[in-house]
Amino acid sequence: MRWILLPLMLFACVPVSGADPIARRLIGAKVIYDLPQGLEGPPDSQTWAADGTTVFDGGPGPFGGIDRGRWEMRLGRYCADFSTPPRPKAEWACWRVSLSDDGQRIHFVEIKKGLIVLFQREYHGRFVD
Repeated sequence: MRWILLPLMLFACVPVSGADPIARRLIGAKVIYDLPQGLEGPPDSQTWAADGTTVFDGGPGPFGGIDRGRWEMRLGRYCADFSTPPRPKAEWACWRVSLSDDGQRIHFVEIKKGLIVLFQREYHGRFVD
């Protein structure tokens, strides 16, 4: 019985990033996010690296700037943390992600914890790589 459980336990420890189609699309990519309707100016963008780091560029201005964070895929969900110091992985924000049929657009919808779903964040963007 132990010999059956050992491979299963080892498989559970393997990061899912490499096998996940969303992760494969994000690694090395840059996404330019759509501006909310009625807003003008430079759009936000984000890049992802295979080492689990990500850079979000919020552009110039008082609410802009560069944020560096960490990311990973967990059972098909995109999870990330941009806090300093980094939070434990259990506290990262997670998102449902979908790609367009041609793989050129991406859509993130925040997964809220608990009963509060007000102010759910959602982002749409296009790949520029």
